[in-house]
Amino acid sequence: MKIKCPLCGCENYFTGLKDKGTKFCSNCNTPLVEPKIPDTTENLYVKIEKEKSNTTFLGPKKTLDKESFSNGLVDWVVENIEIRKNGFFQGFLKDIVEFGADKVIEEKFVEEIYYFYIWLAYINSISIFQNKNKINDYFSRFHKKMYGLVFKRKYGGYKEAEWTEILTQKLNGYIDAYNLLVKENPYFSKTSLGREFCKNLYGREGFSAVTMRIFTIFVTEELKASFESLSKGLTRYKI
Repeated sequence: MKIKCPLCGCENYFTGLKDKGTKFCSNCNTPLVEPKIPDTTENLYVKIEKEKSNTTFLGPKKTLDKESFSNGLVDWVVENIEIRKNGFFQGFLKDIVEFGADKVIEEKFVEEIYYFYIWLAYINSISIFQNKNKINDYFSRFHKKMYGLVFKRKYGGYKEAEWTEILTQKLNGYIDAYNLLVKENPYFSKTSLGREFCKNLYGREGFSAVTMRIFTIFVTEELKASFESLSKGLTRYKI
């Protein structure tokens, strides 16, 4: 079996008993995942643009008002997280400990996932509707709904003004990390989203290359999955 290292590009070959254990790159010692996970060193922006150009929708597009727009995004965020948190997310939390990252309380992890998914909703909307000013206006209703439904009830009873400040800071961090990812080539830019997620999750900076690689694979896969589901759904509408 051949596995290409997502960090250094080295091709690693495994046979026999080696296939049964955790696999590491023979060149840089990065933990290797199964080939079914795409190579995250590709330029996501190019991939996204190709997908957009090939997307076709027959018939007139329905206009979304603020209420319908925000309800649709809330449903997408909540439903996707609820589906994944009882299986996939728990498996990921176990895997990061196996690879040497610090243990994370599941509740804290899911809270940060909500912030990340709110950003995913934003970046998907921008990519489809290409109207930043109108998206920002529409998102105020979406944010209020997410605050009332999730954060006010489940996570520390934030006051709305306090939560809005926290959300704005996190969204700006993810936007900066994404811009670095799609515009640059060096290793630092390729791990920018993973690094930002780690910083928000652990409340600090300074992580090992292995930890950053694990989280980078995770968040970029979540990003690509969102373009497969949310973006394709949004192409049916206009605002």
